[in-house]
Amino acid sequence: MALQHARLGVDVVALPSSDWRGIDPIHAQMATLGAISGGFSLIRSTRFGLSVIADPYGRIRAWHSSFEGGRTVIGEVPRHPPRTWYTTIGNAPVYLCAVFLLVVAAHAYCRRHSRAAGPHQGSSPDHRDGV
Repeated sequence: MALQHARLGVDVVALPSSDWRGIDPIHAQMATLGAISGGFSLIRSTRFGLSVIADPYGRIRAWHSSFEGGRTVIGEVPRHPPRTWYTTIGNAPVYLCAVFLLVVAAHAYCRRHSRAAGPHQGSSPDHRDGV
């Protein structure tokens, strides 16, 4: 979704969420990473977790954990964030890495399979008839 938001050119994304203590603060960090890659500010309001206001550079402007009691979070973020490479190239590097991994795995499989087949002539070079 970060790529879709970035390509739409949004300035600020509001992300209502619901977490649990065991995943706190990992989901907030993941959402912040999406804001960095997309180049937009993030306002993440969370029930049972970490609420975060972050700028497009990943700097946390304000935060509050719901496990610390009720509180209103106030923070400022820029409205005209920078464009990022992710907006232009998207997930192309991920797909290229996946193709590279498949090619390397196929090459390794073919090499292993050809070695397991053994010599094709049925005898080794040291085998001598009649000796």
